[in-house]
Amino acid sequence: MKSKGAIQAFSIALALACLFYMSFSVVTYMVNKDAEEYSELKGKDKTEEEKKEIKKNYLDSMESVEVYNIGIASYTFNECKKNKLNLGLDLQGGMHVTLEISLDKLIKKLSGSEENENVKKALEMANQRQLTSQDPYVDLFYESYLEIADGESLFRAFDTPENRDKFDRSSENRDEEVLNFIRSEAEQAVERTQDIIRTRIDEFGVTQPTIRQEGSGRITIELPGVEDAQRVRDLLQRSAKLEFWETYNANEMVGKYFSSVNEVLAKKLDFGKEEEATTEAATEGTATETENDVVSNLEASAKNDSLKEDSTKTNVVAALEGESDEITADMDSATKDSIEKAKAQKEAAEKVPLYLKLRPQVDNQGQIVDGPVIGTAIATDTNTIMNYFRMPEVKAVLPSNVKFLWSVKEIQEGSRVYSLYALKTVHGGAAPLDGSVITDAFQNYDQISGKPDVNMKMNPQGARIWKAMTEANIEKWIAISLDNRIYSAPQVNTVIPNGSSVIQGNFTIEEAKDLASVLKAGKLPVTVDIAEEELVGPTLGQESIKNGLNSLIGGFLLVLAFMAFYYRKSGWVANLALMANLFFIVGILASLHAALTLPGMAGIVLTIGMSVDANVLIFERIREELKAGKSVKMAVADGYRNAYSSIIDANLTTFLTGIILLVFGKGPISGFAVILVIGILTSMFCAIFLTRLVFEWMLKREQNINFGSETTSNAFQKMNFDFIGKRKIAYIGSGIVIVIGLISLFTLKLNLSVDFEGGRSYIIQFDQPISVTETRNELTTVFGTSPEVKTFGSDSKLKIITKYRIEDKGEDVDNEVKKTLTDALTAKFADNGFKIEKSQKVGPTFARDIEIAALWSIVVGLIGIFLYIVVRFRKWQYGLGALIALIHDVLIVIGLFSLLWKFLPINLEVDQAFIAAILTVVGYSINDTVVVFDRIRESLNLHTKSPLYQTINDALNKTISRTLITSLTTLLVILILFLFGGEIIRGFSFALLIGVLVGTYSSLFIATPIVVDLDNSKRARE
Repeated sequence: MKSKGAIQAFSIALALACLFYMSFSVVTYMVNKDAEEYSELKGKDKTEEEKKEIKKNYLDSMESVEVYNIGIASYTFNECKKNKLNLGLDLQGGMHVTLEISLDKLIKKLSGSEENENVKKALEMANQRQLTSQDPYVDLFYESYLEIADGESLFRAFDTPENRDKFDRSSENRDEEVLNFIRSEAEQAVERTQDIIRTRIDEFGVTQPTIRQEGSGRITIELPGVEDAQRVRDLLQRSAKLEFWETYNANEMVGKYFSSVNEVLAKKLDFGKEEEATTEAATEGTATETENDVVSNLEASAKNDSLKEDSTKTNVVAALEGESDEITADMDSATKDSIEKAKAQKEAAEKVPLYLKLRPQVDNQGQIVDGPVIGTAIATDTNTIMNYFRMPEVKAVLPSNVKFLWSVKEIQEGSRVYSLYALKTVHGGAAPLDGSVITDAFQNYDQISGKPDVNMKMNPQGARIWKAMTEANIEKWIAISLDNRIYSAPQVNTVIPNGSSVIQGNFTIEEAKDLASVLKAGKLPVTVDIAEEELVGPTLGQESIKNGLNSLIGGFLLVLAFMAFYYRKSGWVANLALMANLFFIVGILASLHAALTLPGMAGIVLTIGMSVDANVLIFERIREELKAGKSVKMAVADGYRNAYSSIIDANLTTFLTGIILLVFGKGPISGFAVILVIGILTSMFCAIFLTRLVFEWMLKREQNINFGSETTSNAFQKMNFDFIGKRKIAYIGSGIVIVIGLISLFTLKLNLSVDFEGGRSYIIQFDQPISVTETRNELTTVFGTSPEVKTFGSDSKLKIITKYRIEDKGEDVDNEVKKTLTDALTAKFADNGFKIEKSQKVGPTFARDIEIAALWSIVVGLIGIFLYIVVRFRKWQYGLGALIALIHDVLIVIGLFSLLWKFLPINLEVDQAFIAAILTVVGYSINDTVVVFDRIRESLNLHTKSPLYQTINDALNKTISRTLITSLTTLLVILILFLFGGEIIRGFSFALLIGVLVGTYSSLFIATPIVVDLDNSKRARE
């Protein structure tokens, strides 16, 4: 064996490197174990939550402590955590978020005019086209603009004073200059957004976060261990537009201006008619509420049947509207008095309509309370009030520099009542001072109340402006807003010369820390929306680890036992290589800081089965050489040499599949692809080189080496099946199955997941068995459309999928949908507790992108393999035969999923994991086919005068042992994965089970016979 010393040195170096990186996980585990013991010791009489807090504090205190010393270097606990094997979100819980930059809002901002109708309509059209197109958004916008603008150039829309130095005004193609400007601004906005979000997350304190840009305008974030989804959403989406304002005094605003506002509104609004404007519609609703209140009071006080419910309401409303004096005449005096009083109240309210919604703060004597708060209102009225202030007639009687903002928090927790502030603007609506001057921000505590607050430091320019502001507003109030909400409005008692300021707002410690992180990181340059979101609870993560380990250990032991039984002593050599392979995979994964996901664990299980293939190829070749009468030493040497071609060809095609998955896969699928690629490389190294080193060592010591017992050595030796002769039967059988599958695809269709259709999905664990029908009916009532509800593993766990409000955007939409779901389930199943273990959201645009990426991955995979086969075997017939066999395999797997998903009691969703399974089946099937083709090529070169039909049949029979053994070992581990891997990957493993069976069949009965049928050579006609 050549280069033995180099291979030994490389093996030792690789093993040491893997051991080094894996050691960080061991050290981290030991520190966490110490923390667990410490929390148990210190928290004997405490609750579980208090014990968790003790453990957290212990681990926080260890962050900068040296816990690992290897002599030449030492590492703190924080450094060990960063270097340990990273678990994916599906194994440890956490949150996955894909943020999408709102390019439409950025373009609107760059145009410098919110009122440009051509730009607005073009953006609306581009948003619609984006749902079905993969073209860049800026190009879609330009195409839409050209259709709408009626010959007006894009340059005119963007030729503003702010943009005049941003593009060449003298260019012959000024529209292209503008497009390049927009593209550049968009790219810079994405980069700045990613940097700011990275800084925020670093301050957030998550261990091993992942932040990467995906495509144009998207940023993917993974935060292990996070449970509070709303806190993460706030952290990521908050623009952090910090501003400092001078304020109007409530006495001045209410006393001087609101009387005029009420006069305008009294004339403008008609309470008796329903207006088209939303502001007037909202106000009209208030009068109706007044009428209903009177009706309710009268109905409640009725002592006899003289006032029936229906007639009472009709008569009272009619009387309030003054429609019938006769009706009033027939009423008793108490009812008449109530109606007269209500009329007076209604008439008085119509004179001050603003105060129906906004309540000025007054003291016990009815005087306006001095301060920055000009009034309070319930949450449902805040939009109506702001619409009042936007009316041109109202704006005309208000100061030109006034801006109204609401408080971020309620005046009292649970009251749903918020305070309104009137602020003084400068320079066309801006604040005198903004957050760009902040150099530092940190959470602190108020010295008087002890409540958490946020301290800020400003740069010299900000300090000068801040000093001037505080000096001009002594004994007045300055409001501090963040993202157009007032957080605090302290009274200025003295000049602040050093640029220090404080934000107070009844914060929790976490809220104050998050706010400080956001302010320190800076303002986002653009608006971002959540295109995709997935939250995995720690309970489901622990369950996934347990299932994954069970399947991994079970599959590993089965393969070890089979190899030892079938190949005896040489089987144990293969098992040694298998264990080394597993060690190298985990070590390399840790060194790359890649995440081990549940599909990744499935990839390890699959790699275990497939890595046996190289050893089987070698051992079967050695058996042939031994039967030819060669010595063991010569048989080993020739067996390895003759197997190299098949091993390399087979593994390279599967490697190609892994690369395609890496390019097109997202989230956990990329984790599967990483394992697949690493596993292929390490399994080839272990099978070809490590086992050879062991055999060389054994031969040097003249140890007895056997490659099976008498029984197993003679298995399949006398097989002489006419594969080519049976091809027409195989064609007909496959054709029937494919046709049935295609019919099913058009009738039963596929069970598409939210990955491809968009929507929200929830996996919910109930305390007791739950009715699918009752759950579906209840949620149909609250959602307005019927959700998909099905059991997930057990009859006490459900998976719920809905498109309810999936196209709505906003910070609170996700929480509102979740609250609607949980409220409905709580009301319907009050005696059956539940917990959401996993939630996922995929927006419609993102779902379309996933669908297109999935299709491309399959198409590119098939074309790439076809080209490789054509080049490698130098005959297009081989490439086409392999391609047809692969399409055959894909169609059968997809067809069976369509045919069975409504009838089998397992989750057969078509999601990203299913696409990974399809591509893995493609890789496995071509692996089988290439081995067969390689033996055919060898046989044709050796037996040049034998008929093609006979030579190919002989080659197929010679490789049948390897084909069946490899298939059997792979099926064994996939079966273990299917049985014990858990419900989340059961559909994935089911697809692999079908695929391996079909792939083995097609390599024998489809791919090779097609090569024969396509060959028009003289030898083929013999």
